[in-house]
Amino acid sequence: MLVIRRAEVKVVAVASVALLLAGCTSSPTVLPDVVVEHAGTSPLDENEWVVAVRATQLAQILAWNSGDYTTEQLRVSTSPAAIERYYASYAASARNGASPEVFVGPLIWAPISVSDFGDTAQLVVCVATQDRRIDEEHPPTVYGLDTGIVETWTYERLASGAIERTDGHESLDQCSAEMAEVLTFDPAPTLPEKINEGDIRAPADSD
Repeated sequence: MLVIRRAEVKVVAVASVALLLAGCTSSPTVLPDVVVEHAGTSPLDENEWVVAVRATQLAQILAWNSGDYTTEQLRVSTSPAAIERYYASYAASARNGASPEVFVGPLIWAPISVSDFGDTAQLVVCVATQDRRIDEEHPPTVYGLDTGIVETWTYERLASGAIERTDGHESLDQCSAEMAEVLTFDPAPTLPEKINEGDIRAPADSD
C-alpha cells in the first residue's frame, strides 16, 4: 500500500485536490492523503488523456464529498459547464432532502485503448463493478477487481486545458479490472446527517 503525502502530489495528476470537512464551509481547506491501494498496471496509465480523466474525476468526487465547487483543482481540470451541472445536482440533492452520500475514492477503471484526435479523445475502459459510495444503506465495502464492464467515453479538451465528457456508453462485454488503479482517501470522508444547502460553495459563475 502506497500513501501519497501532500508534498509528493503533482497538481496535474490526481491527488492535489482540496477537501473540506463535510458541511463545514467555515473550516480551513485541507488536503487528504490519497492512498494507492492498488497500482495501475495498464501501459496506458501515463497517457495524457488517461491522466486528465483521472484528475477531473477525482476533483469531481472531492467536490461532491465536501460540497465545495470552487476549488482550483476542479476549475483547471473540468469544464465550466460540467462544474455547473455537478453543482446543480448536488444543490438539488440538498434542496430535496436527499439522503447524504460520500465516496471513499474515485471510480475504479483501467484504460484499454485511447484514440487521440487532438482536441478530443475516445477511451475504451474497463470499469470495476464496485460501488464506492457510502450512504445509509451502503457501508464501505472491500473493492473487487475480478469483474468489470467495458465502457466507451468521449472527452473534449477546452482551450483552458480543462476537459469535458461529451459521450459515454456501456457495452455488454465483461472484463477484468486487475490493471485498474485504486485510490482511497485518508482520512476517509464522513457521512453527514444531512446536506445543508447554505453550506455549499457554488462555482463563481452560478447565480
